Amino acid sequence: MIKGFQTRRVLVLAIILLLVLLAVLVLRNLPRGRALQEVVETLREADLALQAFEYTETRDGRRQWTVEGDSAGFHQQRNEALIEMPRVFFYDESGERAELTLTAQHGRIDVDARRLWVWGEVVVKGADAYTLFTQSLEYDDAGKLARTDEPVRILSDAFEIHGHGLRLDVTSRRVEIPADVRATLSSGAAQVKP
Repeated sequence: MIKGFQTRRVLVLAIILLLVLLAVLVLRNLPRGRALQEVVETLREADLALQAFEYTETRDGRRQWTVEGDSAGFHQQRNEALIEMPRVFFYDESGERAELTLTAQHGRIDVDARRLWVWGEVVVKGADAYTLFTQSLEYDDAGKLARTDEPVRILSDAFEIHGHGLRLDVTSRRVEIPADVRATLSSGAAQVKP
């Protein structure tokens, strides 16, 4: 009887510890400060709340980029949406193949200005096997330019680059990192040809 009581006590303690750990993980991943306030206000004022969200920007009948999200709040007067867990696909000139993909925890799209802001564990993957990591990114479709003032890390088989700030021309794939740049070449980097 005492052994059964001790087993139950251990199980209850284990469940409580798991619940505390789960609460800590959830709280750590919630947006904070201004980002949290923006999420709450936009969702509260939304004219339309969607469980699944998809928006595609086209030009001359060809896809330029598509945003998908787990959920979104759309504000009709401002013609903008706040998106949770956005996934963005940037297409090639023919509008057929995604050359870049982007994921983040949160995003906001201004449909009229054709601008996208994402924040929270932003990851950009290129078709040519490189990955960019940062905490926030802004994309302006008119200039085909993505930028951030946050620390960035770019990783590939041939190199790893760390720096502060970024300007990425989505069309030409030209990347500028304006400050604190550190690069490490891997042993296979000498094999890479420009």
